[in-house]
Amino acid sequence: MLGRSGAGKTTFKASFIYQGAIRYGEEGVYVGLGEPKDKFMRNMLKLGMDFYELGRKGLFKFINLLSLADIGLIEFFITYLTRYVKEMGQEG
Repeated sequence: MLGRSGAGKTTFKASFIYQGAIRYGEEGVYVGLGEPKDKFMRNMLKLGMDFYELGRKGLFKFINLLSLADIGLIEFFITYLTRYVKEMGQEG
């Protein structure tokens, strides 16, 4: 997804994940590109999306891709994400 800062990219993606969890009990993964997890969670809470609660229920994971890249774990990340998505599909 492309767009200038403040265009609503993060809010759109977060809303998609949040609504899937709230309405359908679907698990979701948000892959951030540098924004700290706590900042994301606080900002979304201000918009009425409680990702803290979704995380407690096991319906949400936040992964910061840049922190993984910094320590050379991109390949691990791809393997982990692929496995996680497959597991989600098998459970539902």
